Amino acid sequence: MTVQPLGPRFTQAIVPEDTQVIPAGVTWPATSPPPRFGDDEWDFLPVGPASLRQVHMIKADFTVIDPPTWRTAAKEFIYARLTVEQPRGQRGVRRTMKPTGTYIELWKVRLWFEYLMTRGHVDLTTVTQADYAGYLEHARNNAADGQRSPQWTSRVIDVLWRLHAYRRHITGAEALPIPWPGFSAQRVAGYRDTGWENQTPRIPEDVIAPIVRWSLTYVDVAAPDIIACAAEWSAVRSGVVRSKTGESSEQRLTLWLQDQHAQGRGLPAAGPRGKTYRNLAADDPLRKINLNLVGRLADLPTGAIASNPRLQAILRNQAANMTLETGGLPTRPTTNPETGEPWHPGIGPNDVDGLLSALTMACYVLIAYLTGMRDSEVASLKRGCLRAERLPDGRTRYWLDGTAFKNEPSEGRPASWVAIEPVARAVTVLESLHSFDYLFARHWLPNSPGYGEISRNINAPLNEFLGLLNEVHGPNLESPVIPLVNGEPWRLTTRQFRRTISWHIANRPFGVIALKLQYQHVNVATSLGYAGSSESGFRQEVETEGALGRLDDIYTMYERHRISGETSTGPGGPAVDAEFDRVAAEMEAIPVAARPDRVRAMLRDRAATLHVGPAADCFFRAATAVCQQHVPLNERVAPVVALCDPVRCTNARLGPEHRRLWAELAEEAEHLAERPGLPLIQVEALTTSAERARLLAAQAEAG
Repeated sequence: MTVQPLGPRFTQAIVPEDTQVIPAGVTWPATSPPPRFGDDEWDFLPVGPASLRQVHMIKADFTVIDPPTWRTAAKEFIYARLTVEQPRGQRGVRRTMKPTGTYIELWKVRLWFEYLMTRGHVDLTTVTQADYAGYLEHARNNAADGQRSPQWTSRVIDVLWRLHAYRRHITGAEALPIPWPGFSAQRVAGYRDTGWENQTPRIPEDVIAPIVRWSLTYVDVAAPDIIACAAEWSAVRSGVVRSKTGESSEQRLTLWLQDQHAQGRGLPAAGPRGKTYRNLAADDPLRKINLNLVGRLADLPTGAIASNPRLQAILRNQAANMTLETGGLPTRPTTNPETGEPWHPGIGPNDVDGLLSALTMACYVLIAYLTGMRDSEVASLKRGCLRAERLPDGRTRYWLDGTAFKNEPSEGRPASWVAIEPVARAVTVLESLHSFDYLFARHWLPNSPGYGEISRNINAPLNEFLGLLNEVHGPNLESPVIPLVNGEPWRLTTRQFRRTISWHIANRPFGVIALKLQYQHVNVATSLGYAGSSESGFRQEVETEGALGRLDDIYTMYERHRISGETSTGPGGPAVDAEFDRVAAEMEAIPVAARPDRVRAMLRDRAATLHVGPAADCFFRAATAVCQQHVPLNERVAPVVALCDPVRCTNARLGPEHRRLWAELAEEAEHLAERPGLPLIQVEALTTSAERARLLAAQAEAG
């Protein structure tokens, strides 16, 4: 179709050209000027998170939209998205867009505008429902094979609803029709969102188990060797292995060979891709030796052995009495306690950078998987982020202090995560690997682009880590160290760690609550979305940590009741307080120093039934649980979260910590009930839910 000539009427933007583009809620630093509306590229990097991996995601390059009319419309839309909340009554999230969303939003707008231009439109005044329908088919048919799905289509076309919502902020779009009235992008695209279940694939049990096991091996066993070899190779390359005492090259080589022999060490073997020396005979034993490394370790000039027959004769004579060893750097791999064998066959110069990357990725696996932190949150960790808290019973609780970004301003907000000891060890290793501020700054391959900066694509080195595990530790095994899945290597992404660990936690009794407490979700529904609902295995380690956590929780309740007089409400509250009073009475005859351990011992059985949550605490007993009334007798082993009824169930206990959630739920239900056009039955249901939530909030406050 021939594109019509551009009309001049909408090339002048309704926003002045010199208007500063500063996203809502952002304080622009004085060190650099903000972009102006008239600029064709808006760079928000000065107000983006310092740990941002993909810096292009925080830029808007409008030169990709060529005609002035469309470029102006795109600028006005992106400007409105950054500075104006979405009007009420429109589909989507009301808050303004963060700068990190500009790249994707502009990409979606560009695709839509390019399609309109192919249909002969010169601006948005002539868009019709037929254009929407045509774009839907276009989006379905022009996606790449790996992206051709209803979910992908819905994500491409959802910008149509936002353009309509912001039509009064875009020149010529005032009469823009609403796309498919009454329908969402998901429904139009045919995407069925199954209960908000997270679509990120979970890492299979037989894949995550060896990944975590080898990550622990690298952090606990291999780390000192890798760090030592990296230091040795750095010293060797700088030529400061030996002091300059005036020895000849022959003397230096002889002394080094004598030292190697005295230590029971061999000669560094040439690698399969080692250098071939044309001046050596095909059967010369020197061809099997890494001559370059020998020369560097003996502090000889570069290439000295290959070009000096006298040095070759010394080495050839000694080679007859010495074995060859893999690698060749002075530090030899220590024994892996799990196998009784060295964890690595031998580290050489060509292995150092790969092992530094592998060790960093092992630390990433432990931190991301065992804390559930998002990738942006892991990337925000800095030197000194690890904090240890000494508990009254003598145990140590570790915290990681970082930054949370989801649903927060662009700069994020300070946040802390509870960590177990392997995570603490991983952080300690990272701090010993380099001197940069951010723990996951790229510290290997010093001459490559991005050295010292946050790694921009962590998925690539993560999968290189899996490949290294199979290459280095799997040659003598019948199957790969990391098993294949459906005949293919598993492709790791950072999102999978959070999804996988959350599923395991959520599949404990009342696990969705534990998930919320650990992962700092804003509401329980989001936590459930991360947990998913498919079947898989279960992690005993998570259960062990959960049992300790439940004991900590009930001990905290006891202390608040004993010291502050805090009372429990709800149907099960009086029984809990009576138990605390009984324990406190028995403690009167116990020495003060012994009381914490004795209290924990007395509350252990009660803690075994405790399931802590932001809405209510459940001391689960199947015989009296309201949620178990319709569950077969042989399956009454755990609370059913969706059927929890804190108003009637005698297992439920409410405290002051639950008041805020019930008050928020009441307010949300009342707000939803006020929406125009809702059926009467929905309004009545929401009103009833609000009244119930207000009642529970009042009971919790009374505690």
